[in-house]
Amino acid sequence: TIPLDNRQTVASLFAEQVQNNPDNTALVFGDTRLSYSELDRRVNQMANYLIAEGVQREDRIGVCLPRNELVLISFLAIWRAGAAYVPLDPSYPQERLAYIAENADVSRVLVSIGTDMEVFSEHVTRLVTDSEKMITEVAAQPDNTPVIAYTGGHSLAYILYTSGSTGNPKGVCIEHHSLVNILRYMKDEKPGIKASDRMLCLTSIGFDIIGVELYLPILCGAQVHMGDDALVKDGARIRDYINQHNITCVQATPSSWQILLMEDDWSPGPDFKALCGGEALPEHTAADLLARLARHGGRAWNFYGPTETTIWSSGLELGEGEVRVGPGLYNTQFYVLSPEGQLQPPGCQGELFISGEGLARAYWSKPELTEERFISLPHVADGARIYSTGDKVRWLANGTLEYLGRMDTQVKLRGFRIELGEIESRLVDLEEVEQGAVVLQEHNSNKHLVAFITLEGDSYEQGDHEVLQASIKGRLQAHLPDYMIPTFVRVVNCLPKTPNDKLDRKALQKMGTNEISQVEYKEPVSEMEKKLSSIWQSILSKERISIDANIFEEGVDSILLMKTISQLRKQNILLSLKDAFKYQTIESLAKYLEDNEKSREQVLITDEKLLKDKGIII
Repeated sequence: TIPLDNRQTVASLFAEQVQNNPDNTALVFGDTRLSYSELDRRVNQMANYLIAEGVQREDRIGVCLPRNELVLISFLAIWRAGAAYVPLDPSYPQERLAYIAENADVSRVLVSIGTDMEVFSEHVTRLVTDSEKMITEVAAQPDNTPVIAYTGGHSLAYILYTSGSTGNPKGVCIEHHSLVNILRYMKDEKPGIKASDRMLCLTSIGFDIIGVELYLPILCGAQVHMGDDALVKDGARIRDYINQHNITCVQATPSSWQILLMEDDWSPGPDFKALCGGEALPEHTAADLLARLARHGGRAWNFYGPTETTIWSSGLELGEGEVRVGPGLYNTQFYVLSPEGQLQPPGCQGELFISGEGLARAYWSKPELTEERFISLPHVADGARIYSTGDKVRWLANGTLEYLGRMDTQVKLRGFRIELGEIESRLVDLEEVEQGAVVLQEHNSNKHLVAFITLEGDSYEQGDHEVLQASIKGRLQAHLPDYMIPTFVRVVNCLPKTPNDKLDRKALQKMGTNEISQVEYKEPVSEMEKKLSSIWQSILSKERISIDANIFEEGVDSILLMKTISQLRKQNILLSLKDAFKYQTIESLAKYLEDNEKSREQVLITDEKLLKDKGIII
């Protein structure tokens, strides 16, 4: 147990750094560089503006901004005004944004001009951050720290919405002391941050680990580098940015590390800190990352934790051997319990429960769910609240935990937590769908969401199923974020059931994606076709791929697509993501590349709608 001053907040700790390091660079975004004193001044002006708008203690303020310097400024300003923020990822469907704003009862929402403001209801005051009126009014505000009603460690910091099993996301309420607890640990222990560090922020505004990237540096006089939307999806650009700006710390999911590790010429500096988390870290990814870091003396850590325990609950430095869940961080305790609630000894599996400073206050407006997941047991933690994670684990002799999977249908994909029930609820809402079930399957060594559906009546002939599947994916995009859209939708006669007449998910897993249509093999002829075939066969671990087969139906996902573009680049073949989607067979892509070899220029990823249309998400 580490003593924690419950009067502290991230905003108050940032103020200390303003006093100690006023001239240090605090925030970098593109050509914008703000020192600690300049960032402090802009935060105060925004906070005073919010107060003038009527913001009061623990009001919920929505923040729907693209990746820029205003994200950090707005979060800190909302805290200095005594309120809490609700992140609203602009890439989410309008229906989801509207639901979150209404459910959290936000009174005001900070948006940019590029956001469709009609999504927010009439009673919500919309503050357009880059409108001339607001810019002028904010700049006219005093730059002194506002005097507000006391905001301490047990005040609400933010409400972050995660996937919910009933068809809508649920809000997790995090208090300031919980956030301070994890940041103190990461600052002092793992990985340990000092004023000379530079941390690159790559995470979506709606993903809770962005809190580490934004706040950890500013607690010790270090720099936050905010990557723009194009940078965070391009391994080559991330590599170049790290090298050019001497970035010393990057936090990413294993999937994102795989993209960066595709860049063979990435050479991290001797003090480089790699933080992994958000999903299970594969052994091969850990080994590849350690091998790259070992050349220059860098280090890597694996972090674990659900949103309900405030970002991370444990951290373990990677070394030789298997990847495990490490011991709890400051003021955090782990318990492995049997179904009867008894403590399990080493070697025996059970459910992981977590207690300590990191526990969320509650689920917003869901008292029954809060009571179900945050419980008290008299023989555990002296009756203190503990959180039921749903993770199946067992203690090992060395004091670490072996992760054995989930006890429910929740899955992790590219770092995002997904309740399959939410997708299934949306599927059965479609008029032609009678039943629907979703599983996470491995296909060509990569994980995909696969939906299996049965149809109402006989309105669709067998030959129309491909059209139907594309239509279903398109309509799901109106309700669900990109990462929750199934890669494959399969029409089946019936869903497998257990003897108790329940969905047999194990049998569903075995059904696979082998319903993908097969085409007669057509071999490559031109040199370009042979080059592309060789790359795709290697990446997909296939002996051959017909040049007129749809490459996405052969098993491509976002990671493999970026890997292909990277390998083509090494052969001086420049291909944009947009064109990779446009020409979906080896034959058509080869012809395009041959016809445009002299005039073609590398194009950055810009067409988000195209990603959604294909159901492939980066």
